[in-house]
Amino acid sequence: MVNVKGTAAGVDGSKESEVQCGPPGKSAEPPHDGFWPTCWSKFANDFRRAKNAKASDGLVAPPFDSSEWEALSGAGTELVLEATRRRHDQAEARIARAEERATRITQTALTLLTVSFVVAYFEADRLRAIGAPWVVWPLFLVLPVATFVSLAIAVIESLGVDRVGYVWPADPRAAAALTEQEAQRCNLTVQEARASFAANWTAGHKLDEVLQARAWLTRGITTLILTYVFAACLWFLTPETPRAPAHNAAAAMPTSSPCLTPPPTHPLRPEPTPQRDKGNE
Repeated sequence: MVNVKGTAAGVDGSKESEVQCGPPGKSAEPPHDGFWPTCWSKFANDFRRAKNAKASDGLVAPPFDSSEWEALSGAGTELVLEATRRRHDQAEARIARAEERATRITQTALTLLTVSFVVAYFEADRLRAIGAPWVVWPLFLVLPVATFVSLAIAVIESLGVDRVGYVWPADPRAAAALTEQEAQRCNLTVQEARASFAANWTAGHKLDEVLQARAWLTRGITTLILTYVFAACLWFLTPETPRAPAHNAAAAMPTSSPCLTPPPTHPLRPEPTPQRDKGNE
């Protein structure tokens, strides 16, 4: 329980004007910022067994110091409570936008991955058809490999955004235990301030991961464009290999095969003709 009557403890009326009515500044930041795991640790956590997997992907919530909020004389006003709730809602909206952007990055990267496979297959087939030496192959296939690696990292980074995060919703039961309305509003304000702090902490890390995924997507798109240029040069600068037409190949095939026609079981003999008796003539 908190008591919001009057000013903060140890502060007289002459210093009441010095009390800040807004959210706490840098002095209210926790000594450490918790722990947010990397995308690779979260990706590896998916392949662990249930008993070996880390709870909440290994996230450690940052501490929240509510002492300054409880000491503010204006924390129990309706205006401050509404502003704190609005700040919490804005933080939740930032989380939702970060996850939506990550989903679009995932879809785009997966589509470009398919295109990169097609271009890499075209280059490999073209090099094999013209009989290019193996020394030339890395010069043309290094860009498709770089494209594949960049887009794969972009997918893993973006998939790590839409995962767990810390959110502390307000609990009205704690405020219901108080009798005065000002104390109830102050209790709800402190809870909303803690919830907005956690939501902004989560949104900040999720947006950082979105920017990392977007950076890898940009690298993948750049290398894919260069792969198109090299594939076009390979197409125009190499002669087309002659291939036998389909109708000539069909004409060269025998119409009938001796393996398909069974040999006769006995030789054909002429039928005997009847002879006339000369004595009867």
